[in-house]
Amino acid sequence: MSDHSGKPVEQIEKDTDRDNFLTSQEALEYGLIDKVLEDQSVTRQAMAQTRLRLLEAQREKLKMQSLVNHDLHLQKTAEKLKDQRLMDDLALRQFHVRQLPGHA
Repeated sequence: MSDHSGKPVEQIEKDTDRDNFLTSQEALEYGLIDKVLEDQSVTRQAMAQTRLRLLEAQREKLKMQSLVNHDLHLQKTAEKLKDQRLMDDLALRQFHVRQLPGHA
């Protein structure tokens, strides 16, 4: 404490021998603290910015999940359409085969 406060060890021993309550300004002047945060709006602003970044990250995550779900839906739809096209092609071939002479 002596190094940080600039006070001699004897003075610190005397001052800390018993409970000694200091205001924030007194603690600053004594050298116990580096600074007093008087304006809590800075802290509130930092917290608000953190919340905003968190909300933006959550929104981006939901957006990505939505895109992935949409892609999966498109993939399944494409597979169904592909299967349907194959079935249509098979039915068309069977129809053409039936139309050939000698096939009933």
